[in-house]
Amino acid sequence: MKVGGWDIRGTKLGQALYDCRVLEPDLVRQVRETMDRVEIMEGVWDPSFIGESQHKTANHVVTGEDNKSTRTRLDRIRRDIRTWREKNKVDGHITVIWSASVERPSEAEYATADELLNAIYDDENSDDISPSMLYAAAAALEGCSFVNGGSQNTLSPAMSSLFDQSYCLGTDYKAGQTKFKTAAVEYLRALGLTPRVIASSNHLGNNDMLNLTTKKTLNAKLRVKSDIFGPWQEEGLDHKVTVMYTPYIGDEKRDYVEYTSLAFLGSPHTMVTYTRCMDSILCVPLMVDAAI
Repeated sequence: MKVGGWDIRGTKLGQALYDCRVLEPDLVRQVRETMDRVEIMEGVWDPSFIGESQHKTANHVVTGEDNKSTRTRLDRIRRDIRTWREKNKVDGHITVIWSASVERPSEAEYATADELLNAIYDDENSDDISPSMLYAAAAALEGCSFVNGGSQNTLSPAMSSLFDQSYCLGTDYKAGQTKFKTAAVEYLRALGLTPRVIASSNHLGNNDMLNLTTKKTLNAKLRVKSDIFGPWQEEGLDHKVTVMYTPYIGDEKRDYVEYTSLAFLGSPHTMVTYTRCMDSILCVPLMVDAAI
């Protein structure tokens, strides 16, 4: 399996692994040099789609003629995919995974794949063509699959219809608190309890959470976290979600959830869960599973 990718920061992978303090120092020491040799391509970016906290560190981005329009950005990504495929002598399938920071939602709506591509090629409504949409479209046009690990609305019906020979999936990894909450509520319902209040808080200090200190990106994240119980149509369920950026904590997320339900004869039932774990570690197995 070959691994490569893009980043809007020029930090080498081994150095980034050291800086983030996610893995044990001795393990980082063993793999740092190897990871530093992995080529990181310049990333396509649009500052309006991510938090202001990310702007100063965006020092490894596509510039010049390749950054003139949405079409030239799309062409650059497609060219990067082809070059990477040839350079690494990849004969098998390629999966492009969006694991970058959460973007603000795109306001544009397209009924068909043709409408979407026309908007990209003609540079129409370019303010609403996000970088993640360009990466997804490039993946489809190059015969690759695409996984959206962010909370933004990258995979619309129009975008999904581009993937006729490969797959696309995902709106956020939902590997932590969000995933567990759905399982916990199933457990409560199976006992005959009626959930009435689910109040949760989630705090950590990695770069992904720093990006969420901007309201437009925070709203995209909260939309996904808050909507998970919608399909159940649980009337009267009060679901509240709070996320906080706490730099001292780093990647080791802490989440607290209180579930208040009605039991037999209206008797109150309260259950509390508390979780501590490395946020990034939760997502990696899902990325590997999706890729292979």
